[in-house]
Amino acid sequence: MKYIPVALLLLLGSTAMAQQPDTYVSTPALHIDSDTQRALYKGSVPVAATSQENLYSRAQDWLTQATRTHTLSTRTNSAEAGFIKTHVLLRDGQEMYSFLLSLQAQENGYRYRLEDVVYSQPHFARAGKHSAGPLQIPAETLLRGQSTATQRKQLAKIDARLQSFLQELNTKMQRKPEGLALR
Repeated sequence: MKYIPVALLLLLGSTAMAQQPDTYVSTPALHIDSDTQRALYKGSVPVAATSQENLYSRAQDWLTQATRTHTLSTRTNSAEAGFIKTHVLLRDGQEMYSFLLSLQAQENGYRYRLEDVVYSQPHFARAGKHSAGPLQIPAETLLRGQSTATQRKQLAKIDARLQSFLQELNTKMQRKPEGLALR
């Protein structure tokens, strides 16, 4: 009879040790640069048989025409170098995500760099009627300190929105010119 409490303690202790660790804590949703510890999405995308001028033109067209999904400001362009640098603001309901996009068009491909990611909470999510406006939080700030379920959810949401933006960019850059007959 006196061994039953000891057996129960051993049983409970082993089940507590068998719990799976939270996967979000060990693998954050954002792509983090190991040198700067800041959110950074970068890549090089091949586009077969496409000139630098054509890719630059595609990027310019897409960035200027897609205003319903994002807003642009502070643009730096160089048609000769095939370089575009712009600040992008994505809206998702009342939430906003902003970042700096650099795109370098090359022969048969392009490179992109997405950095300085900032999440903005709506102004009414804060201290009532005396709110000073939207609260802007650098994405890396959500990774610091003790991780909460809300932070992990927000990081996953930011990552999904940025991945969606990059997928849309890739789709537009890969498109074939319209009006030309293919053999």
